[in-house]
Amino acid sequence: MTGLTLDLADEPLKRCTTCGELKPARVPVFYRHNSTSDGLQTECRVCCLRRGRDARRRSKARRLANDVDLLVMAFAELDDESRERVVSEGWVTRPKPAPPVRDERADAIRAALAEVEEEDRAPRRRVRSGSTPLGGRRA
Repeated sequence: MTGLTLDLADEPLKRCTTCGELKPARVPVFYRHNSTSDGLQTECRVCCLRRGRDARRRSKARRLANDVDLLVMAFAELDDESRERVVSEGWVTRPKPAPPVRDERADAIRAALAEVEEEDRAPRRRVRSGSTPLGGRRA
């Protein structure tokens, strides 16, 4: 009785399009793909799994980056009391304050705001309750 031997020399080989290695053209090495002439995918199973794993990692990183942006926007919209509670309970760390903007336009705006505030503090003429602003009597 003769034993079964597996001769790899007679087995067709296929080159993986990702890693470039020649591998046996069979199902355990390549996934099935009915649209190709040999019925197998163009990249080997190892490269296909690696590509999927990398895509999931990139997707998760993008999702986390979006979540961080949403958290920053939500944190900015909170009132001071809620913000302190969130920080004290350790949900987020206190964000660094933005550096002050220093340019000529900002200085001009600050000066204009200071003038308006001074005008608001100046005493105003009081209008008697029984008269209208135009000086006539109410009907």
